[in-house]
Amino acid sequence: MKKQWVVSLLTFSLIGSTFPVQASSSPTDINGHWGSSTIQWAIDKEVVKGYSDGTFRPNKQVSEAEFLAMLIKLFPNSKSELEKQESASNWTEPFYHVAKQFNLPVSSSGSSQSISRGRVAQILAASLGKNYDIDHAIVYLFEEGVSKGSSNKGRITIDSYNPEGWLTRAEAVQFLKNLQVEEMKTRPAQVEKHPQYDKYVDPNSQALFLIQSQKGTFGFMDKNGKVVVPTDYVAATAFQDGLGILGYKNESIAAFGDHYLFGFIDHHGQWVLKPQYGQVSKFSEGLAFYSTYGINSKDNSYGIIDKQGNVIKNEEDYLGQPYRVNQVYGFSEGMAAFMDYTVEKWGYVNRKGDIVVPPQYDRVHNFSHGLALVEKDYNLSFIDKNGKVVVSLPPHSWAEPFSDGVALVQIGGTVKYIDPTGKAVLTLPNNGNTYSSFSEGLEVVGLSEGEQYGYMNKSGKIVIPAKFSNASPFVEGLAVVSLPDKDGEGLIDATGKLVIQPKYYFEGDVKNGLIQFVIDNENLPDTEIGWMNKQGKILWKDKVPAD
Repeated sequence: MKKQWVVSLLTFSLIGSTFPVQASSSPTDINGHWGSSTIQWAIDKEVVKGYSDGTFRPNKQVSEAEFLAMLIKLFPNSKSELEKQESASNWTEPFYHVAKQFNLPVSSSGSSQSISRGRVAQILAASLGKNYDIDHAIVYLFEEGVSKGSSNKGRITIDSYNPEGWLTRAEAVQFLKNLQVEEMKTRPAQVEKHPQYDKYVDPNSQALFLIQSQKGTFGFMDKNGKVVVPTDYVAATAFQDGLGILGYKNESIAAFGDHYLFGFIDHHGQWVLKPQYGQVSKFSEGLAFYSTYGINSKDNSYGIIDKQGNVIKNEEDYLGQPYRVNQVYGFSEGMAAFMDYTVEKWGYVNRKGDIVVPPQYDRVHNFSHGLALVEKDYNLSFIDKNGKVVVSLPPHSWAEPFSDGVALVQIGGTVKYIDPTGKAVLTLPNNGNTYSSFSEGLEVVGLSEGEQYGYMNKSGKIVIPAKFSNASPFVEGLAVVSLPDKDGEGLIDATGKLVIQPKYYFEGDVKNGLIQFVIDNENLPDTEIGWMNKQGKILWKDKVPAD
């Protein structure tokens, strides 16, 4: 009994050096916080304590050791194992000894570092007797009701769980309260896969990243910079909807000029659809357009396929068809735009490939928020999926498609942002400033004086001052900008803080956590291209011939 008292005293006194000490039964800083009741529950259960100043600090990040201490103290069987531990020089050691007994995926080498939500999912699943990697552990938490996740465009996904985000004290105790089990279990040695994994995967997050060799050939790398597909292909396009395109020359009809055979690979670099198409579009919403053009000298058909290669729509030979396709857009909200090259007009097909809006427009955009911006005889309007005009704009107006719930329109001397009913939600004077579409709650505004750019919120307030010589929309929390007195481009966050200093030139925006950069030095014969993450760490780089 004396040994148990000594160990318990040691545990709680040592935790006090890193872990908080309770000053009062109800912390002073949790009133109105979303987790206030759960925090009080955890304090009452003696899973966690507040700080000596009477606060709990619910938004403070949690280290691996701190979360492990909470978890082990939650379960009676793991807590009893804790009380058997010998005294130690470091307060974390008894907890890691218990974790080892239950085969939890933790290491004392990272005990003081903040722990990510993804690692927490893996540890929680392990404490319930499951051996999953991070993604499958997140799915397990969803299925068991331990985490609800957050909706991403109406869908709960692995990404919407925010696996790379840092765990806070309030989130930690909420996870523990959600467990609803009585004892900790031992994690098995064999790694498992959750049967409902595909249900929570966002196809666009399952991506490889396009790379180019000095010879001008292409391959793909993963998000860590590891080359998954060697740069052996003469044609390739970036991943979209979970698949990438690779192609090589079709030597069988070389006499008819350069033609290629294209196929699709997944994020493991494996063929999903082997090279068999003469022309293809990227997949979008699970569908892609294909053509047999270039496969041989006779066949020339086109259609729509799904990711299993099933033909959804197949039109044999363009000749004699009432609508002959020249160009197509990808699917968006179940609709895809196409051009009939016999009349050079645009229309829309549905997911079955049926023409639902006949070709009649000179210019079109993808559907967004149920509407598409179209132009006919120099007049702009927004139509619904039946081709009905919902919002008609006066002659000589200018507009952009819906984005972030609103669309930018300029009518005469007034700039407006309208909702899908056509109602103006923000009106601005046309004072020579330039405006654009909203993205992630902000839009680029160019001031007429000084030709500099900043960012405006949906209330019309400039929240990031106009100090940039160029600026791009926010994507995944970051935006590409240029400064007047510096060469190159940098990245800013939503507060306007430069997180990557101007040094590079970027190709596109951030996608799946990475961004492609270019270093073009006129004094060098080659151009360097590569990929970096949001923190500016270069993951892959190579030289390519200068243009």
